[in-house]
Amino acid sequence: MSVFIRKSANAISIFLGIIFLLSGMLKLWTISSFSGEIAQYGDLLAIYELVKYHTTIAVIVCLSEMVIGIISVTQKYAMLSDLLTVCFAFLFMFITGYNYLLVDVESQVQSCNCFGDWIQLSPKISFIKTVVLLSFALYVVLVRLFKYKLTANIHRNQHSKVVIGSAMLCVVAFFSSCGDGHSTEKLVFNDRYYNIGSVSNLDKEYVHYSFLLSNASEHDVTINKVEPSCPCLMIDYYPHSLTPHEEDSITGTIDIKSLHGPINKSIFVTYNETEVTLLRIVGESKSN
Repeated sequence: MSVFIRKSANAISIFLGIIFLLSGMLKLWTISSFSGEIAQYGDLLAIYELVKYHTTIAVIVCLSEMVIGIISVTQKYAMLSDLLTVCFAFLFMFITGYNYLLVDVESQVQSCNCFGDWIQLSPKISFIKTVVLLSFALYVVLVRLFKYKLTANIHRNQHSKVVIGSAMLCVVAFFSSCGDGHSTEKLVFNDRYYNIGSVSNLDKEYVHYSFLLSNASEHDVTINKVEPSCPCLMIDYYPHSLTPHEEDSITGTIDIKSLHGPINKSIFVTYNETEVTLLRIVGESKSN
């Protein structure tokens, strides 16, 4: 084997580790925004658990990326970190690819928040980025497997086998849960997307929004809380309870003065203690 291939594989592995470490740290720094993106992807893929436990899952993803990044940079368990990197990159590629290739533009998650609020990537760039990262990760794994014959070492390392197997099971479980969808919802919205259009933040400071909702069940529904994912969103009014088949609305304003470019914000409506519905406000804020 050439020295170049060996060194390039090590260098790429360390580079991917740095990317994962920075990604996890920056997302954790702006965890509220990233957790909102988790919920939006959950809504997009009809995985209710991603919406319901968006904050917890967001923290787990960030910490996992940071751990993988540290292991990759130190190269202490190189093969293990490389395989975990492939699993994560494949998962991210599926999610961003689904969002970019199979979802209409208005309903797309506009940014994957791969680096928190610090670097905003479009759906197309997010997908291309994950394809490139997966290609690099696969190259490293193939070099290690077929050139260095480390497969035997993996078989001898029971701890590595357990971790790698668990990661693969998580990926399989994720794909198998896609499309399960929500249970029959008691709280029904006319439209869970509110498009404010393209607005100049020089002409307007606030834009009003409203969501019409109704109780589709035969029992009272209690709305416990309505939480925005961004300080730029303000909730003016929401009904605390709805009788059977009663209609009402959730209203508020969005501060577009502090926003620039595409707008993709979330509102979480928790009702009957455990049920969560995701609302989205989309549009664009321009400075001209």
